[in-house]
Amino acid sequence: PVVSAIGVIVLWGLAIWCMVDPDGSRETLVGWRGDVTLYFSWLFMGSKAIFFFYLIYVVFKYGHVKLGRQDEPPEFSTGAYFAMIFAAGVAVGLFVF
Repeated sequence: PVVSAIGVIVLWGLAIWCMVDPDGSRETLVGWRGDVTLYFSWLFMGSKAIFFFYLIYVVFKYGHVKLGRQDEPPEFSTGAYFAMIFAAGVAVGLFVF
């Protein structure tokens, strides 16, 4: 609840600032975006590799765990699960873009 309240306050503050002073807020936000891109692009690129190797670790360590009863067949095939995850990733990418 506290984190949500802080997030709502920050987002509303940002929205109001952008409505009250569109030119000044645009200039400031473009500068911030440039700084983040300049100083943190290495973190973005490095975190992708770390997450990928962590995912490989999780697959090998917990890939044998079956969700559901032991005698039940899986509801979806591996290909169907891959397609669902891929579609969700594409949807997120389209939503953010």
